[in-house]
Amino acid sequence: MNKRKLLLETAFLILVMGLTIAALLKNGGPSVFIHSLSAVSPDYVLCAIGLLMAYILLESVIIKIIMHALDEQVSLCRCAKYSFAGFFFYCISPAGSAEQPVQLYYMHKDGIDASKSVFALAVITLTFKFALLMLGGFTCLIMPDTVTDGAQIFLLFTAGCLLTALAIIGCSLMLFIPDTMEGAALAAAGLLSRMHLIGDPDKLQCRIVRFTDKYRQTHKLCKSRCALILTVLAVTLVQRLALMAVTAVSCIALGAPASEWPELTLVQSIIGASTEMLPLPGGLGANEYVYINVLRPMLGDITLPSLILSRGVSFYCQLIICGAVTGIIALFMKIKGNEK
Repeated sequence: MNKRKLLLETAFLILVMGLTIAALLKNGGPSVFIHSLSAVSPDYVLCAIGLLMAYILLESVIIKIIMHALDEQVSLCRCAKYSFAGFFFYCISPAGSAEQPVQLYYMHKDGIDASKSVFALAVITLTFKFALLMLGGFTCLIMPDTVTDGAQIFLLFTAGCLLTALAIIGCSLMLFIPDTMEGAALAAAGLLSRMHLIGDPDKLQCRIVRFTDKYRQTHKLCKSRCALILTVLAVTLVQRLALMAVTAVSCIALGAPASEWPELTLVQSIIGASTEMLPLPGGLGANEYVYINVLRPMLGDITLPSLILSRGVSFYCQLIICGAVTGIIALFMKIKGNEK
């Protein structure tokens, strides 16, 4: 990602964050939230941060599992590097669009073949989206009021599920019918050529064919694709639940009955399914809107304070931690490059 694009996305993120925070504080006033949050035990905050770290590091485990299946020896520490960098750019880019290009870049720097990187990220995307759809569908079945009580929430949830399903279909075609990827890439190259957006279409087409040939070899290397996807899906479900549980911990910390933690955890899948595919960094604004409307009947007066605590950990804390680690990684890479 070039510096100009990074600066623009960061500026957009700050703008959306500012507008969201201003909207949240408009009615209650900062003093109300400060008073509510001051009573929260540090143990709950540490528990929520622990769940966030589990969410981030479980992706490292998933990358390790996939790379092992592809006979690629990558340490868990390097896999953690891809996770932290990916989640940081996921937070600052619309719909997380910069996450996977950044992960591809770091994998390339570590000498991992692009065909294996693309295969691994396709598996991660497929299982990540499918896990959300599974959890959202299950929650909708056992708690239908969370979706049907408001027309706007219902529309957001339906649209989010449809977009997620399209992403799943696209990744499934890449994983199970690799020829579709070559056809789509060549068609896109032809369109760009007709629009005069690329200088040498023949060269690009040759590169596409060479890459897809390598991808087919990777595809054959991973003979038990279904078993791999099921294994990764199981870990991804745990990963998703870890992040969703941050909401339950935040609500209980502010006075919600501890017996309601399963419902408070699962409701987050409705929020995620409704907002994750929107072209906003971290679903900012939309996530808060759905949270308030879905959880207010359950939480009453602590809805807004719980939102601030929950989002403070699950999004802002994630942004800070992953940003700091990514900055350190970039610094070490620069030092290493200068030494060479």
